[in-house]
Amino acid sequence: MRSHPFPGLHLPSNLILLCGSGSNEGCHLWVHTHQREAMEQGWLVSGFNDHPEQVPVMVYGKGLVLLDNMGGFTLCS
Repeated sequence: MRSHPFPGLHLPSNLILLCGSGSNEGCHLWVHTHQREAMEQGWLVSGFNDHPEQVPVMVYGKGLVLLDNMGGFTLCS
């Protein structure tokens, strides 16, 4: 979640696809209302982190991964 622009704002490594919307439904709503737990679980990266490609995120069926800027990922051990 970022309220300020930075050079990598729209790069794939900074984007996490979630179902629903932040205002009223699904995983997106849960992440917005449970930010600390969402960060701990890998479903949200802090807006203060300018290197999201270095933060493991949870991908369904894969586990924790590092996102890259080509739209791919590397599995975390």
